[in-house]
Amino acid sequence: MIGTPEQVARRIVEYRRRGVDLVLAGFLHFQEEVEYFGAKVLPLVRELEAQADREPAVV
Repeated sequence: MIGTPEQVARRIVEYRRRGVDLVLAGFLHFQEEVEYFGAKVLPLVRELEAQADREPAVV
């Protein structure tokens, strides 16, 4: 996936909502990019998932 941390986090949450439970990621500059992903994207994923858990389901 390519995009801002917010765009990538939203895509991950959408994939999970649709039933995907594994995302394989590759990084060109592994050490720096994994740290960035963990610092910028994963907290947003957790926040978006927590928001979704608090909102009533739309049927």
